[in-house]
Amino acid sequence: MKPGNAIVGVLLCPLIASSLLTPSHAQKISITLLDGRNGHPMKNETIDVWMGKRAEGTPLQVKTDERGKAEFTVGGKDEAFVVAGEWVIDCRPLPPRNSGKSLVDSNVYYIKDVLNAGFFTQNTCGRVTRNAEPGEFIFFVRPAHWWEKMRE
Repeated sequence: MKPGNAIVGVLLCPLIASSLLTPSHAQKISITLLDGRNGHPMKNETIDVWMGKRAEGTPLQVKTDERGKAEFTVGGKDEAFVVAGEWVIDCRPLPPRNSGKSLVDSNVYYIKDVLNAGFFTQNTCGRVTRNAEPGEFIFFVRPAHWWEKMRE
């Protein structure tokens, strides 16, 4: 073996070993957007996702497909997220008036819990419920009526 090859091997060995031992930190969470009145998928809707425990800054926007599904990637340092739908009515219960929190900020979801067991939001729009799979976040909303859209 040439001395130059040995040096390259010594330098690369720890890098290769650490990359094999370190799990990939980027993982995907699947959001399923469902109509809380009937359980039908809400297709072509935009969901705002903020990493962290508050809706601060510019959100990541994901659009649902024909099955009401969208995905976003979480990194190793991300611990929690909050979500909101655009131009839809949220079916989660309103926070207590004296809490000082918005509907979005009062519902913090921990990434570890969603990845390990899945999660579904409460549904005050109807009796529909679904079980979430690990890595899946089910979010109940309903379409806004025309007069609700005018208030936005």
